[in-house]
Amino acid sequence: MPAGRLSRNDPAVRRVLHAWRRLTSSPGSARVGSGAPTLVACSGGADSTALALVLAAGGARIVLGHVVHDLRPGAQAEADRDAVAALARHLGVGFCEGLAAARAAGGNLEAGARRLRYAVLRGLAAEQGMGFVATAHHAGDQLESVLMGLLRGAGPRGLAGMPARRLLRGPAPAVRLIRPMLRLEADEPRRLCRVAGLAWREDETNLDVSRLRSAVRHQVVPALEAVRPGAARRAAMSATLLRDAAAVVRAVAGALPGNAGPPQPVAELGRNFVGWRLAREDMRAARGIVVGEAVRLAARRLGLGLDSLGADAVEPVVRAARDVATEPRRFGLGRGGGLVVLVTAREVVIAAERRGERAGPGPGGPR
Repeated sequence: MPAGRLSRNDPAVRRVLHAWRRLTSSPGSARVGSGAPTLVACSGGADSTALALVLAAGGARIVLGHVVHDLRPGAQAEADRDAVAALARHLGVGFCEGLAAARAAGGNLEAGARRLRYAVLRGLAAEQGMGFVATAHHAGDQLESVLMGLLRGAGPRGLAGMPARRLLRGPAPAVRLIRPMLRLEADEPRRLCRVAGLAWREDETNLDVSRLRSAVRHQVVPALEAVRPGAARRAAMSATLLRDAAAVVRAVAGALPGNAGPPQPVAELGRNFVGWRLAREDMRAARGIVVGEAVRLAARRLGLGLDSLGADAVEPVVRAARDVATEPRRFGLGRGGGLVVLVTAREVVIAAERRGERAGPGPGGPR
């Protein structure tokens, strides 16, 4: 085996290659394909370096894509980029890079950097004519996501962690994000790098335990693994089951009478408001988790996003929709209260203003 290469006979290599082939196959296909051209999101760390090594060992057509962030000192960011470019040369594969200026974008720095990173990777993949972006998230990362969901009081969707495959939003052509290492134990990427005899870069910000994910990674996950070895792998399995459960809840919420079809005008909230009207008796008969999902589903269909619709925000609406009180109550949810829920004696109205339009308050109360 040449220096810096991995054997396809390594069990971890086989698992990741099989997952990559499955995730790049047509959705719903009964057969696992041979794998499609893939942009590997590579930071230079152990996880993404191992993913590049595995896919190269499997003969995949890959390009290493690196995102230069403005969150780190310039010299460190350039050294990371140069390390990934050197890895690409070593493997005999392509290399491309893009810039994510998170500080200039403002807002929540960490969340903004994540959104920009995926947008840049999507653009790089499209430029390379590749329909997939592979990231190196593993079972340890999935366990962290599940634990963080628990701390938020999340339901099945929030506890489902990261999906193995999802569409990256943007213009045509379609690009999908895949995570072929989600069932790989957290220590396996470093082992694969050592087997290949290759060093990796360390990001010092990952050691900052003032950030929730880092605190969970360094203080909570090791304790869980000590109590129950293999906790991360089993949590990844549970996350998959919870994703299926969340899909069932979403289907039930979407099938509620009045929740189908395009949004309709809701004059009592304001001239430009549109949304859906659901019977109060159906809300009382439904499980609380279904009512909450109906609210989130409306937010998604109205293009408002779900970032600030956590359990704490939605729970008061769920209680009001299912109680026996008859007086009108109005709730503003999401950024700036953009999603409005009006609970009356007979209806639960979920609506928002049409984008780009503003109207005065309707009779439901001040906005």
